[in-house]
Amino acid sequence: MKCDIEIFIEGGWRHAASFTLQNEEQANRGVGGRGLFEYDLDYALDRLDAIGIEAVSCLHPVSFEIQRLSSWPSFLLDLLVTQDRFGKFHADGVLPDHRASKHWLVKFPRGKRRSDRDILRNEAAYYRVAEKMELKTGPRLQYDSDALFIPRFDRKVAGREVIRLGLESLASLAGVSAFGISIPMEKLCSAMVRFSSLPREDLGESVLRDILNVAMGNTDNHGRNSAMVKYTDGSIRLAPLYDFAPIFLDDQGIARTCRWTGVEKAGMPDWKRVMEMLRDFRLDMDSLKKRFPVFKAKFEKLPEIIEECSVDAWQAERISRRIEDVRGALDEIVL
Repeated sequence: MKCDIEIFIEGGWRHAASFTLQNEEQANRGVGGRGLFEYDLDYALDRLDAIGIEAVSCLHPVSFEIQRLSSWPSFLLDLLVTQDRFGKFHADGVLPDHRASKHWLVKFPRGKRRSDRDILRNEAAYYRVAEKMELKTGPRLQYDSDALFIPRFDRKVAGREVIRLGLESLASLAGVSAFGISIPMEKLCSAMVRFSSLPREDLGESVLRDILNVAMGNTDNHGRNSAMVKYTDGSIRLAPLYDFAPIFLDDQGIARTCRWTGVEKAGMPDWKRVMEMLRDFRLDMDSLKKRFPVFKAKFEKLPEIIEECSVDAWQAERISRRIEDVRGALDEIVL
């Protein structure tokens, strides 16, 4: 497998380098596959030894050398790619719109630990669980050789045209620019309600997502892991679910990031009190009242759904207690 690498420089995209996996065995190892990295000779000729904007990475200055790498170059992780009508992948922005077929975000394991691979592999299965729970999801994710291919929901191919939709995180809508800080859930919901074209529906969806986050150990629920889509007709709606994964497996022990103020203990919200907090938004909650019984009925079968969606059995066992705790809490809710 060969990956051609282009750089946008001097007003256009230029072929700069390539990374080639040595054989099929290395390709099957995903990002841990060994390969050869080299700059294009014509590109390198006028830029020899450059390490700034003309280099694909500061770790790889422009040279004529063929470098043997023990794994994929780190700058290749988390890619935005476009697939043409023949199935070939290109860097985002390179392919003319009329040749585009699909648009993808490609994710790789965060690091080299086994837990990093476990999290990524199960993210695709988690997404199928969310779909079965009738949450708002996009097309299914595709996992292959330590790479997760996520269809982009802010790009729509219509014939020979690509429709680009706006996307803004809830953190941005809440006026929070700093990274890594905990934003109260009610503040994120308030920002969403303020701008949503259908605030009642989107608020209800957000609450149901958070219930599933807690039950299945997706603790990395920060304000940039939820967003609003801005459509061409002027409407603004909560984006499909994304970054829904078993983050509780992370060896670094990532705690639940965003919480409901005053009603959570050890990452477990008091869902009855959360529902009471929703009254502060002064919205008719008919949408949530209609969805909640259906969601609750499906939640009763969540262990079976998890098995059906091929979540690793050992992982399902680790979250079984949390699922039971949440199930008990839902029984106390009356809308």
